[in-house]
Amino acid sequence: MRILNLLDATLEENELIPSPQLLQFLSSELKTNISHTFQTKQLPPPTQQAIDHLLSILASTSSLALPHLNTLLTDQGLIKLLLQLMYDESQEVLSNNAWFALKSRAMRLLANLSFENPIAQNQVRQYGGLPLIMNSCLFDQQNPYLREWSVLALRNLCLDNDENQRFVETLKAQGIPEDVQTEMNKLGISLRVGEDGKVKFTRHQKQ
Repeated sequence: MRILNLLDATLEENELIPSPQLLQFLSSELKTNISHTFQTKQLPPPTQQAIDHLLSILASTSSLALPHLNTLLTDQGLIKLLLQLMYDESQEVLSNNAWFALKSRAMRLLANLSFENPIAQNQVRQYGGLPLIMNSCLFDQQNPYLREWSVLALRNLCLDNDENQRFVETLKAQGIPEDVQTEMNKLGISLRVGEDGKVKFTRHQKQ
């Protein structure tokens, strides 16, 4: 645990880039810890701290937008794992307050991995993540930062991805949050809810 804490702080303070081998190891550790948590339905403090540090390290690395590293992380099977982490249908683990903070970390990593990464963008759609992420664009009092990362994730998922844009058009919505509309406008896309309750895309010049 102390090693992860030190590694997290060192990489962030010195803006160091982990090697591909280290990223593969960290991804494996993250998958092991999350899988164990779902199997046992328990999130003891040491496990929570380990997952938190691992998500932080991987999110910081993915924010550098280095294609070869983000592709490597995507190939590790992280997309499906992150969606499972954020949207556990049983809610048995998510009822733990410590879990809510991890959801923001996971959404941050998902948002970063989706930037100009068609493989990650398509995997999110294929695993049913788009409706879940759109729902997370609403304010969550228990997890206030989740909304901001969800908005960024939705923006990155629709960036230059016509299939994701068409999929979002088929979804029904109660309304479009203002900050979601702002981010999509930057892509040259206006969103509105039609009379049928579905999201409509209109393309225009990028702002």
